[in-house]
Amino acid sequence: MAGTSGMRSRSRLSIVIVMCVTSIASAGDHWYSRPLTSVPPGNRGMRKFVTMQHVAGDDVGMRSDYAHGPIDLVVSLEGNPDGDNDRDTIDDRTAYEEIFEHFADAVFEATNGGHVIRTVRIFPNGRFSDSADVVWQMAPLCPSANTAGWGVAGRHIYMANTLDVGIQIDALAPSNRRSAGYVLAHEFCHYAYGLYDEYRGHGDPEGGSVNPRVPWLTDVSIAPSIMANPWLAAYLNDIRHLNFSIPYTSPISVFNDTRLTAQHRIYRASCWETLVRDASEDPRAGNRWARPRRIQWTDLINRAPSAEAGWNQDLPNPMARGALNVIWMHGNVAYELVIDRSRSMHGEKIENAKTAARFLVDIVPIGSLLGVVEFNETQNVVHDVVALNSQEDRDSVKEAISRISEMGNTDIQNAAVFGLDQINAAVENATKVVFLLSDGRTSVPTISTESVIADYQAVGVPLFTFGYGGLADEILLRTLAEQTGGRYYFSPVTLSEIIAVFADASRRASGGSNIMNGKGGLPPGQIYSRNFPVDDTIALMNVTVTFAGALTDAAVVLRSPDGVAVSESEAAESVGISHVHFRVESPDVGTWNLRVSSSDGAEIPFTYDVSVDKADDAVGYTLTLENQTGPVVEYPEPIVLTAVLKKTRPIAGAVVIGEIVLADGSRLSLPFRDNGVAPDAFANDGHYSAAFAPASGPSSNGVYEVRVSAFNAGNAEFTSSGLQVPAPDGLGVIVPNLPVLANFERMAVLQVELIGMQSDDHGDSIDDATQIPNNNMDVPGRIDTAGDIDVFAFSIPIVERIGIVRISDMALGMRPRLRVIRHDGLLVADELLTSTEDGDVGQYLRIPSSAGAGETYYVEITHASAIGTGTYSNSAGPPMAVELEDINNIDRDGDGVINELDGCPDNPDKVSPGVCGCGLNDGGDRDGDGILDCVDNCPDVAAGANGTAQGCPPSDETQQPQDGPGQTQPVITPQSLDTNCGCGAGAVPLSPLGLIGFLGMRRRMRRRMRTRRADRKTI
Repeated sequence: MAGTSGMRSRSRLSIVIVMCVTSIASAGDHWYSRPLTSVPPGNRGMRKFVTMQHVAGDDVGMRSDYAHGPIDLVVSLEGNPDGDNDRDTIDDRTAYEEIFEHFADAVFEATNGGHVIRTVRIFPNGRFSDSADVVWQMAPLCPSANTAGWGVAGRHIYMANTLDVGIQIDALAPSNRRSAGYVLAHEFCHYAYGLYDEYRGHGDPEGGSVNPRVPWLTDVSIAPSIMANPWLAAYLNDIRHLNFSIPYTSPISVFNDTRLTAQHRIYRASCWETLVRDASEDPRAGNRWARPRRIQWTDLINRAPSAEAGWNQDLPNPMARGALNVIWMHGNVAYELVIDRSRSMHGEKIENAKTAARFLVDIVPIGSLLGVVEFNETQNVVHDVVALNSQEDRDSVKEAISRISEMGNTDIQNAAVFGLDQINAAVENATKVVFLLSDGRTSVPTISTESVIADYQAVGVPLFTFGYGGLADEILLRTLAEQTGGRYYFSPVTLSEIIAVFADASRRASGGSNIMNGKGGLPPGQIYSRNFPVDDTIALMNVTVTFAGALTDAAVVLRSPDGVAVSESEAAESVGISHVHFRVESPDVGTWNLRVSSSDGAEIPFTYDVSVDKADDAVGYTLTLENQTGPVVEYPEPIVLTAVLKKTRPIAGAVVIGEIVLADGSRLSLPFRDNGVAPDAFANDGHYSAAFAPASGPSSNGVYEVRVSAFNAGNAEFTSSGLQVPAPDGLGVIVPNLPVLANFERMAVLQVELIGMQSDDHGDSIDDATQIPNNNMDVPGRIDTAGDIDVFAFSIPIVERIGIVRISDMALGMRPRLRVIRHDGLLVADELLTSTEDGDVGQYLRIPSSAGAGETYYVEITHASAIGTGTYSNSAGPPMAVELEDINNIDRDGDGVINELDGCPDNPDKVSPGVCGCGLNDGGDRDGDGILDCVDNCPDVAAGANGTAQGCPPSDETQQPQDGPGQTQPVITPQSLDTNCGCGAGAVPLSPLGLIGFLGMRRRMRRRMRTRRADRKTI
């Protein structure tokens, strides 16, 4: 590779296909604690904590960056202890308040004052157990958490009044509140920061089946570390044990060797090293898992202690609790319904919207508060906020809604602020939400979208928005919803559709659940009959059926388990659509039946929905559904879904059935699995996963609806699999699965919008290659059709001597072939991935090859099969921590010397280049002239008395060495060997058999190294 000066470059490029695992990020997603960022309209499809990374002016990837000030937390507490909201009063709530004070201390100390806990909202009676950060139960429980994340539905910290950690500890006893707060902080560090444990466990790693994410028997407990033993901080009154671990130094510093822990197995780094580095430096996963990635908390970057100091003492400090405010929330929800009445809403639109609004009044739980606002270019109160304690209260609001009429233009932003002002003025200490429905766009904005978002964020009120029909301002409505913690819904103008989205929004706002819903068509004279179970956690049930035609065109009957027909609560017609609603309080436990029969007229399209609200003295069954990349998926990313089923703990072994309704209305079955096979992350953990990618092409753009149902067929179990469960050092706590005896059913529905769909995502040649950054950021790709080629371009900076190219996050059948081509067309590497084996730490295929720093290279990605398709992520950049350690600490040539210490890591007979270089062994002087054959230009003709350095007689100095008549061979020198292939390895990629041997050798070397370290520590 000649440079501009004609000299050969000595820089080398190692090409690596990485098969490694990214940490899981899991969290609750309640709007009171969900991380939010101000994202300008138009930057759609981003998770709440994600901001766009700009490289060379193009949006090429996402960074999981999140700079946070005070942290808010939502707690769902089973039971309702007596007391008030005054922390100065000693009552039954005081114990919980003191625990959260110690929790705030621990988080402050762990982050070196970087994070303070601000508002802790406690919802009694198990309200919002589906979306809270902390699910706190009455029965004994081992404290645990899903690891990492923040803002993901269905994941939580699990706490209890009695902590079962081998022995049972009363967390509420005055002597134990401090330790309970510290243990909660330990779980919070799993949950919010994505960290893993640093204590000695009980599993045997040599058995080959031990989860690398949990402590092993061969691990070393780090002291002090909050991820090792926070109990010591309380029992020994030694706050050092609340700190994060720091980088390992030799000799070992005040912290122990942090390399022998679950934390290091996953991240190849201590806790502080992990927290301060960019999340793009975390290990990748070979397969695409249905789990989010660790958040990068950028405000902690400058908080890390020095390795010399070891740790910082930040307590006692009044700032630790200075912002803390524990609020005991009322269980009831206050709604403000804001309805567009501009002239574009005339006719069927306004009538269906009013019918759906009246339906919302009917289905909210008793004691809910609700007010109504109408708007066009101005705003007007339709009905003041009132508590719905009786049917008369509901009828009053419904009558006011019926009087709304359409006229004027549209002003969405001012209407949103007006609705917020109304609910804030009427209600103080209650959960408040605003629903805003609009079919149009603001005519002349007089208030900015950013200021609306700021107003909502300042008071913690979510804005649920409804894009009514195809002309609604989707970008504005989606931005308002997502940036305030609400949710955006797209709805056609049909009555059944708007009722369906209002019902789902009401469930999310109040913490209710859905048993079933669906749609169909009844031929003349036919009957639809559906049985469904009602379990003992349900206090209120709403059953709704809508169908085309008059009320007399169909008969709707709801029967209780004893066969008695229930009286309907409302039956109404609206613009040719009929609506029948049953409201059943304290429904009998057992099997209910819904029956819809048509008359002898035309076929009748109909929809049905069964929603429930739990009893105050029960924790309900919940099913949450979320797409891992957010409500908007931008091509070529796939849809990667997780449905989480749980009650007090996650539920495994249930029957989970999914389908996806495509943008054109057609339906496909979508299998959800809990078997630990990608995209499912962990087997039998109650998290059921699926992946989907529609056909490539612009026609695939649009809103997709995912529908998932779960029920108990007799094999359901409460499980702790997949959770981080703390344990006394070296013992471990075994949390047995318990059978779920109840017959239950739950359903979840999710809208996902696909945008940017094309027939092909990346160019097929170097002329139209996609530029990727050299910063390890993922760029998604897709082999769209059989034979598709994706080509990327990247450059290794002059200052770097090594670069990595990766293929990761493979899904939907992807098995890649990777070729790296130099700018002049020289093939640098060509490797077929023959195995998709995927472990938790750095399984990868490394391909040594020659390359020059500062030059452009092209990555060509195809499918190993001529007819295969699938999705993936591609990235390039300097080696990450896990890759550096793997490159340095493996023994490629099997000579017993790890690469880090081996001067010739690919030659088992040499550990240094010597005279001949690593590719050839020193020795051999056939002509006896004292010059080794490997550097002798004339190895068979001895040099004369004045022999030259080339080893030829003076007269033959310019001749080329001969190997048989007329067979001229190239001159090989140590310099050329080193330049081309690095210690003589040759520009040849590892074969599949070489990969298998390489992985096996690395595993054996790691075991030997662990044994040696353990022996050294024993000595």
